[in-house]
Amino acid sequence: MKVGIIGLTNSGKTTVFNVLTGKSAETSGYSSGSVEPNFGQAVVPDPRFYRLCELFEPKKRTPAAVDFVDVVGLVKGASRGEGLGNQFLSHIRNCDALLHVVRAFDDENVPHPDDSIDPVRDFSTINVELMLADLGAIENRIEKILKKGKVKKESQVEHDLMIRCKECLESEKPLTELTFNDEENILVRGFSFLSLKPQVVVVNVGEDSIADFGNSPLHDELQKQFAQSCLNFPENGALSGDGIAWLAGKLEMEIMELPQTERESFLADYGISDTARDKIIRASYAVLDQFYFFTVGPDEVRAWTVKRNSTAVECASAIHSDIARGFIRAEVIKYEDMVALETMKKLKEKGKFLLEGKEYRPQDGDILHFRFNV
Repeated sequence: MKVGIIGLTNSGKTTVFNVLTGKSAETSGYSSGSVEPNFGQAVVPDPRFYRLCELFEPKKRTPAAVDFVDVVGLVKGASRGEGLGNQFLSHIRNCDALLHVVRAFDDENVPHPDDSIDPVRDFSTINVELMLADLGAIENRIEKILKKGKVKKESQVEHDLMIRCKECLESEKPLTELTFNDEENILVRGFSFLSLKPQVVVVNVGEDSIADFGNSPLHDELQKQFAQSCLNFPENGALSGDGIAWLAGKLEMEIMELPQTERESFLADYGISDTARDKIIRASYAVLDQFYFFTVGPDEVRAWTVKRNSTAVECASAIHSDIARGFIRAEVIKYEDMVALETMKKLKEKGKFLLEGKEYRPQDGDILHFRFNV
């Protein structure tokens, strides 16, 4: 899965990218005119994976991971060619979700493109640009459909859908406001509309605000603004319950450079108990409503990503289409039972080794092995 990091110029996007991925991308490059994106990957922090690796001591370890793409910073009017214009679009259209960095820190050495700090305004600016970019794509598509005058019968559904989307955007509402039937969903997915992509919003605060930001008036105002935006925020508790995560980007980078033994006391000095990094990575994963199951053994312990509520046979297809085609049974072990009993022999003796059919719906963290014949 791929997450695009977006935000205004000088919002701290690349700093957040470095924090999440452990990379050392140049943080001043985009404001000087660079348009090439930064690519990196972050492992989803999960102690269950590491515990399974301890039990099986595999030759290969493959945890769940998120790919991040840090694209050029936007300015107001980007959809009309302002700043670096729409050069970022091709990179984030292929992303599954967006991580939206909003600036709330003040630093005279890092000028804000609008000369003042206003996170609510900046949040709105970016989402308006995303909607305008979608509106431009929709108007182009409608023009092509109408190129020969009358709408052809086979294009009528698409034409009507594009008109509905256009009216939604012209009323200054994102496409997440609309509902689509199955046929429309297939058509919409083909356009990769930006205002339909789920978002995780990260507020980049100053070091002096990090401890108390969750109880601040600014947090409450942002919460209200985000709730009105109709965006697809995660609702699984990965964030503060309202789609808002926050971090002090420079502080997090300093923490990453410290030995593990010194991090706890460093955090305590700032009145915080943990870094925001792991929380944001988990939220980026969860916002797409996905989960993962494990396969285990001496050769490899691996986390496999699938859509939530997938059936056993759909999980099998994540590994290989042949396994799904020749599916017989899924051997299922609950993670809690695995770590409690530790061996297959004990699991079978206690009746914790389950056999399930195609329609079984595995849960997050289940350990699966598939019986199949092709």
